[in-house]
Amino acid sequence: SLYVNPEQVSSTPPSGEYLERGSFIINGKKNFVVPRFNLSIGITKDGAVMCAPTNAVKKNCVKYVELVQSRNEKSSDVAKKIKKKIDASIDEIIRALPAGNVSIK
Repeated sequence: SLYVNPEQVSSTPPSGEYLERGSFIINGKKNFVVPRFNLSIGITKDGAVMCAPTNAVKKNCVKYVELVQSRNEKSSDVAKKIKKKIDASIDEIIRALPAGNVSIK
């Protein structure tokens, strides 16, 4: 995503140019926002699988792995990798994983 400041948006074209009705011009630099992804998945002392922000998982889990956004990894492949690290069932891991593509950090 990106954003601009209100003073950068104008409906008046530069001299010599035409702007269609309802259009606008953005002057200056566009600011891009990089999404922050701060999730981990782990196994608690009583054997439950937990997926939450990393600081909560660190407090409540015996073993955990940090997750990052991914473009094209299947959740089943990621679950198999996570299973090797935290010793939980693949079904529970897949249920706990967030929607979208993730991979291990």
